[in-house]
Amino acid sequence: DHSANKDNLDGKSIKEFCEDNEIYFLLEVPAVEIAGMEGRFRLFDPRHGYHLIKRINSDYVKMCLDFEHMLSHKLDPDKVIDDLPSDAGKKVLLFHLGKPVPYGGVVHKPIMLGSRAQEIIYRWLYKLQQKGMDKAYILFERGSGQTPKEVFEESVQSMRQIAAFLDKGIKPDDLPPEFYGLAIENRAKFQRQLVSVREHAFDPL
Repeated sequence: DHSANKDNLDGKSIKEFCEDNEIYFLLEVPAVEIAGMEGRFRLFDPRHGYHLIKRINSDYVKMCLDFEHMLSHKLDPDKVIDDLPSDAGKKVLLFHLGKPVPYGGVVHKPIMLGSRAQEIIYRWLYKLQQKGMDKAYILFERGSGQTPKEVFEESVQSMRQIAAFLDKGIKPDDLPPEFYGLAIENRAKFQRQLVSVREHAFDPL
């Protein structure tokens, strides 16, 4: 009966509005901006968010996991994911990704190709895949001061590798050199270099 529902949602609840319009309502792990506030936010723990979403019971109300935020709340993503029920992956639709570091607030460091960060993120997403996640979006959160090279030639490539190998269902311990950008042929790297050569072949010397 709230005026906002009547004026903006045709008198429907947010849940009903999202379902009727096929819009997702995502609950994200909140960021910690002030030291000492760790663990004091609502739904800072995905284990709590899971049970709320289960109770709401809608295909259009899901979770957005931000591992950086989880770490800043002093949560161990491995333990949290392991503790989640077997269908928890179905309740996650979006990931905000960056180098997983336990700093307060947001850092949004690049995910370097072939880095430990790329490997750790893959492990967490693989675990959720084993708990029913079959469709999800991954979004790299760019920080200030990063060049396009850092974003597009490192983070995006790393995320593409993560997605490609998740689609293949490869266990974290079985990841081949190609996952890290170390294929013997280095076909992708040579193709990128060839593009650069062609773009600059006629530049003045």
